[in-house]
Amino acid sequence: MQEQLVYKICPLEQWHQALQSDNLPWSEVDTKDGFIHFSTRTQLFKTLDKHYKGQNGLFALEVDTSTLPAPIADKMKWEQNSPDGDTYPHLYADLPMAAVAAVYPVFATTDGGHEIPELGNN
Repeated sequence: MQEQLVYKICPLEQWHQALQSDNLPWSEVDTKDGFIHFSTRTQLFKTLDKHYKGQNGLFALEVDTSTLPAPIADKMKWEQNSPDGDTYPHLYADLPMAAVAAVYPVFATTDGGHEIPELGNN
């Protein structure tokens, strides 16, 4: 079964842009790949380690996929595209900012990892 809650890592600059927009701005990688990259709760710290190691100024945006309107929800695909065999959620549409249910600050640790106190740590 696919998880309802998915997470998007959002750097501070993109978050500031998002606050002034109806839709979440696409990252450079999202634009290149043609979809918005998300992670499940269990994949979140793996994504942080792989793509954001040691970076500060990050936020984890929580999206409850069950609240997405049908035209957008229909464009959420769960695809296996990683060497580790995990299936990741990808959205082939714009994400309305209204779909962001919660925002969690992500803190870099001294060892290059990350902590998200509200979500616990892996």
